[in-house]
Amino acid sequence: MLPPGTYVPVFHGAQQPDTPDAGADPGLQMPAGPSIAVLPFDNMSADPDQEFFSDGVTEEIITRLCQIPELFVIGRNSTFVYKGKPTDVREVGRDLGVRFVLEGSVRRGGQTVRVTAQLLDASTGVHVWGESFDRELTPQNVLDVENAIAEQIAVRVGQPYGAIYRRDLPAALRMAESDMGAYEAVLQSYDYYARPGLERFREVDAAVEAALSRSPGTPTLWAARAYLLLDDWRLSFGVRPNAESLVDEGLDLAERAVAAEPYCGLAHQVLVAIHGARRDPVRLEASGERGLRAVPNYSDFLADYGFALAMSAGKWDRGLDLLAKACTLNPHYPGWYNAAFLIDAYNREDHEAAAGLADALSMPELFWGSVLRAIAYHSAGNEAEAAKAIEALRAQYPDFEKQARFEWMKWVGSDALIDRLLADLRALGLDIPV
Repeated sequence: MLPPGTYVPVFHGAQQPDTPDAGADPGLQMPAGPSIAVLPFDNMSADPDQEFFSDGVTEEIITRLCQIPELFVIGRNSTFVYKGKPTDVREVGRDLGVRFVLEGSVRRGGQTVRVTAQLLDASTGVHVWGESFDRELTPQNVLDVENAIAEQIAVRVGQPYGAIYRRDLPAALRMAESDMGAYEAVLQSYDYYARPGLERFREVDAAVEAALSRSPGTPTLWAARAYLLLDDWRLSFGVRPNAESLVDEGLDLAERAVAAEPYCGLAHQVLVAIHGARRDPVRLEASGERGLRAVPNYSDFLADYGFALAMSAGKWDRGLDLLAKACTLNPHYPGWYNAAFLIDAYNREDHEAAAGLADALSMPELFWGSVLRAIAYHSAGNEAEAAKAIEALRAQYPDFEKQARFEWMKWVGSDALIDRLLADLRALGLDIPV
């Protein structure tokens, strides 16, 4: 089974009321990221009864965006005062103190409803993102359609790799570590997950540590640190000499983050990643199903859960289905999403598909990219490319031969599959102990 498609700031927050000193209490923390107001969607249909549907979509979008911890979302009562009135988004931005305004319209023709949404920069009125969503609408499925469209819009706008992330990331990447707030550090973390590597890891690790020292009560930062502690061990970066022993600290941080912020997708993501790396299928599925109830459309969580469910727990069909959903939700998905699809193709002896996926991994700085390319090209009979991958692997990880089985065990739960993978690597000239 393959995923759909081709393989291939200075922050100006909302005007917030005075609050007690939050300290390390997450319950008192205000959202650290950008502010957004969702204006009532316009009913462009001749039927006034569609007003209820337009209002319902608007309310559902507000609800979904409120579940993204980084966003400061203006409440319904403050935005519905603009209903039916001509508005200038720059005035709305000044009145409500927000950076972004989301507006849209609903038009029905026969059994089809089209919802169009656009995100605007409230300071300039510049268009940031827009998309239309068409659905069949019947009296029986009104609520389902409202929920589905609202969820799609929230994902496109507010989740990692969404419109706001892509808008704000360049400024965060230029920012000095000493100037970063919690939001900018989290943006840096998302950028690292999209293109992991040792140097990027060091930069983001330092940024998260610095942000935590200034904002110790931010659950998303706890989760970001937990993921970095895990990756230091499972990717063998070696930044901390006792990396494996610190995974327990990461597990505790992630559990605390979920308890404090149940909709923290990153916290759910790191929990399934830890249990998968530790080959604990019971805790993996318990954490994964809890995450599905809380953040069913958070693409990186779906990818990590699907990855671990397939690779570690051996539940390939469901795991790959979750990964395929993650690819659909995140058209800009990172190359590592393809790794489980590659191993599945290899396991099914679909060598052509495995070799095609090798080209889509986009993990040049990770030794795993070289390992997977070597395996895929060798299985497809392309020994020249396999040899190049082995040469790159030796340069990236000189001791891989000694540690090969241990490294595979962090990702793959089947000893029989690991034996087969190791045998093919030996065939490529690696001196891996039997």
